[in-house]
Amino acid sequence: MKSNNPRIERLKEMLSLEERRESLEQELGELSEQLTALKSQISGGLSSAPAVVAAPSAVKGRASSGAATAAPAKAAGRRRTFGSGLLKDKVMNALTAAGAEGVHVKELAAALNTKPVNIHSWFHSNIKRNPAIKKLTGGHYRLEDASTSAASTSSKPTRKAKSQKAEVKAPAEGSRRGALKSQILSELASAGNEGITVRELADKLGTKYKNVYIWFSTTGKKGLGVEKIGKATYRLAA
Repeated sequence: MKSNNPRIERLKEMLSLEERRESLEQELGELSEQLTALKSQISGGLSSAPAVVAAPSAVKGRASSGAATAAPAKAAGRRRTFGSGLLKDKVMNALTAAGAEGVHVKELAAALNTKPVNIHSWFHSNIKRNPAIKKLTGGHYRLEDASTSAASTSSKPTRKAKSQKAEVKAPAEGSRRGALKSQILSELASAGNEGITVRELADKLGTKYKNVYIWFSTTGKKGLGVEKIGKATYRLAA
């Protein structure tokens, strides 16, 4: 039944468009992966094929088309692409560092210098495999439980000896969900106006440099009073 309130109708339309946009982005991500696979197969076939001498008219046509496509090629090269295993590690590290607040796809893509559609596609294909990853709203995800995630993402569960050794080892202080935020803010408060570098923070907290860097690129931008004063150097605003 259609509502008489125009505001409610607009909200419904916005939600419908948002769901459609996410679906299209996910489809684009899958198409992008298929195109990448096909391009690699084609390039592999061309490298093994004999060279063909082009006719003069064909050479002119290629020169003109090459000039037209040079700019898009450069623009495409600005974004980084990751292998499935490398992207998985970076996304999982970001989720662990963000804790209960989670990460937004656009912010994570900007921090990793990759396309948002790649991150959307990764979440779409991995959220069913890993029940610890929870979708909060459109483009917003978090890790429900770090320990559950570590167990569910193991690709070879039969190696019990290694997993038992990992359980015996005490987890790093910054690996507990939500602990990284309070620890970073505490160190920033202690550093005062001079601030502190990401490397110094990572050393003090006993965690990985990239976890702290991703935290500043995502959670640290959410109205916590954190400001950047230099290269990889931050402080709390007065």
